[in-house]
Amino acid sequence: MSLIKPTFIKIDQLEPQLKGVNVIVKILEKKIVLDRTDILGVHTKLAECLVGDETGCILVVLKNEQIDKVNVNNIAVIRNAEVKVYKGFVKIYISVFGKIEFASDQNAISSINQENNLSEIEWELVKDEKK
Repeated sequence: MSLIKPTFIKIDQLEPQLKGVNVIVKILEKKIVLDRTDILGVHTKLAECLVGDETGCILVVLKNEQIDKVNVNNIAVIRNAEVKVYKGFVKIYISVFGKIEFASDQNAISSINQENNLSEIEWELVKDEKK
């Protein structure tokens, strides 16, 4: 049995509800948006990272131990992620089956297109009238 090599896409090819996303990106910003412990003692930490490549940028939501794996200006490889719409804006979410890790080539991305920020575009849910 042979393993299938992952297919990587660029940021400008992302669209809502896309699953199994593999991208190589540069971490531009990292901001903790939630850090709390609930009444059962379960600690939850969420961060949003602005990431990008030469075609555009987007927000990635990281949870708990994923946050410590990335630092600003590092090149990261994100595998098996999902693009979801939250409050009208798209973000990449790394599910339990996905992962984020450092890229072996930290010079893989030389320039970032911050003018094309997919997380700044508001998406609207439209009903399918064909049904």
